[in-house]
Amino acid sequence: MDKDIAIELIRIAPSVLLYLGVLILLLAFRRVFIQKIVPNVKEFSFMGVGAKLISTQLDKANDTWAIKGSANQKKSLMKRIERLGKDKIDLSVLWIDDNPGSLIFENNILSKLGLLVEFAKSSEVALEMIAENDYDLLISDIDRDGNPSEGVSFLAALHEKGYKIPTIFYIGKVDEEKGVPPYAFAITDKPIELIHCVLDIVERKG
Repeated sequence: MDKDIAIELIRIAPSVLLYLGVLILLLAFRRVFIQKIVPNVKEFSFMGVGAKLISTQLDKANDTWAIKGSANQKKSLMKRIERLGKDKIDLSVLWIDDNPGSLIFENNILSKLGLLVEFAKSSEVALEMIAENDYDLLISDIDRDGNPSEGVSFLAALHEKGYKIPTIFYIGKVDEEKGVPPYAFAITDKPIELIHCVLDIVERKG
């Protein structure tokens, strides 16, 4: 019996030694594994599930505003997101809109990209939040607080107070003849253009 056990131990010895060798290597190089392999897994997750989620939310945003999105425009945006997704996006955003519930899909996209988005339903609340926090970007409607040009007036007042925060107007319908309002970075009524404008700010900040 002892002889049989000895033979069995000799037979399995190479496998045991190989297992122990791999275990020792993993323990010895665990720091390298965490630094190199894990980030790649996170990146794969972002570009897999994350990118698909962004694409779906973009379609829903287009449907909400009855916008017929271009496949080529969407493809271009997703490629840009893929390129920027390899780097950390660190941007704090204040979104001023009296109906934030209508912006859920756009907000989901920005949040998935890593932006910290806070909402203010009125100019008064927005001013208080701006005074207390450092925001990298403002997104704003224009027709607000019973005033069809409140957003534009509010931005002008901010500049008079010394606040120079890049501002994107995101509204229901852009009047091309009026152009971009004073002090604003951009104005759009399309979700794809909104995300592009936000990424423009991200790149400038970076």
